[in-house]
Amino acid sequence: MYGTFRVDPEDYDPPDQVYFFTLRDWDARLHEREAGGDADYDPVDRSPDTYTINGRSAPTTFHPELGTPLLVSAGDTVHPHISNNGYESHPFHTHGHRFTVTEKDGSPISEAAQHQGGVINIGPAERYSLEFEADADPDIYPAHCHKAHHVTNRGRYPGGMATAIVYEEAMETDEFEEIMDDAGYER
Repeated sequence: MYGTFRVDPEDYDPPDQVYFFTLRDWDARLHEREAGGDADYDPVDRSPDTYTINGRSAPTTFHPELGTPLLVSAGDTVHPHISNNGYESHPFHTHGHRFTVTEKDGSPISEAAQHQGGVINIGPAERYSLEFEADADPDIYPAHCHKAHHVTNRGRYPGGMATAIVYEEAMETDEFEEIMDDAGYER
C-alpha cells in the first residue's frame, strides 16, 4: 500500500485545483506468481510491463470518477503533486501547459531556483509539486509519461501512465464522449 500524505502550513493559500499522482511501474510476473500462477519472478531481474497512475492505467485514467484526469476550468491555478513509487524514471509531460516546479521531495524550492517546463523527469522515490494556469484553449490535453512503452501495458496501447488535462467546457464534446466510451463510462 502506498500513497501521498501532505500537510500544508497554516498560511497556505490553496489553488483552485489540487491533484495527487502516484506513478508506478509493475512486473506482472510477480502478481501472476502470487495469484498461484507458474510465473518466474526474480526481484533482481525485474522487467516492468505494466504502468499506472494512482493504481490505474489508461484509458481508465481519463474517467472523471474512476480515474485521474485533471479537471479544470479556464483560469484555474492547478497544483499537481507527483510521486514516483516505482523503480524506473518517468519523464512526465503536459501538453498545452507549461508548469513551474515549486517543490521537490516535500520541500519548497526558493523562487530564484524555481523553473518552468513542459516535461519533468521524476526518478524513483522522488516527489515534485508543480503549478500551472489553465490558460489554454478549453480542450482535452494529454498528460503522460514521455517514454513510449510507459503508455502501454504489456505492449497494448493505449494504456499505462496517460491521463489528460480536461477543461470543463470540453466535457460536452464528441471527443470527450469517445474517450469516456473507451474508458467504459456510460452516459
